[in-house]
Amino acid sequence: KDSSPATNHHEVLFGVKQFSHIYGNSYSEQIENNIGLNGEYSGTWKRIFWQTNGTLMLSNDFTGTYNLNAFAGYSLEGKSYWALGAATQSTSPGLFHQRFISNNFIWENEFENINWNRFYAIYKSNSWSIKAGADFLTGFVYFDQAARPKQLNQNLASYYIEGTGTLPLGASFYLDSRIRYQQANNESVVRIPNLLLREVLYFERNIFGKAARIQTGVEFTYFSRFTSEA
Repeated sequence: KDSSPATNHHEVLFGVKQFSHIYGNSYSEQIENNIGLNGEYSGTWKRIFWQTNGTLMLSNDFTGTYNLNAFAGYSLEGKSYWALGAATQSTSPGLFHQRFISNNFIWENEFENINWNRFYAIYKSNSWSIKAGADFLTGFVYFDQAARPKQLNQNLASYYIEGTGTLPLGASFYLDSRIRYQQANNESVVRIPNLLLREVLYFERNIFGKAARIQTGVEFTYFSRFTSEA
């Protein structure tokens, strides 16, 4: 977002969403055609900007499922800004979790919708940013130790804070950094490392009279100990 003066702006969009799901195997293939409605409203006023968008599904297993996203922010100097956002979603578990037929596994499930709510805040400057948020889910679907889908009968919550930035080192060298701390209230189901660190040292410059651009470097990734999925 640029803080330079701009004309106040409002935009409203509506549309129809259509997609198909093909599932099963060569012996029992099924196709579902799904239809939904979507819309978007965005705008700016002086240094304030906002956007909302959402989808409502109207057919088959997805009837009544929806998602809604909204955020608003305030532009600062240059490309800096801060913003607050929220999202809510109610969706049917994937068709693979609901129905599956193979030589080794067969299941037919009637899972409830997965309900998901997210809240987050962002501050972004010209060269670095910080973001913090929380996710709350009910009806989370996962695979148990027998490799079969199960639905969690308790609330699931996760929290995170993340910082990213780019540091110029001179002579066309740069250091990209990302650090993230995250935690879930049920680590036996959501298996994630609490700490992640990613560092990229790279060289970047124009070549051949600015006809091309080269970038090369090395990457270092670290994450704290955790029990991964089998």
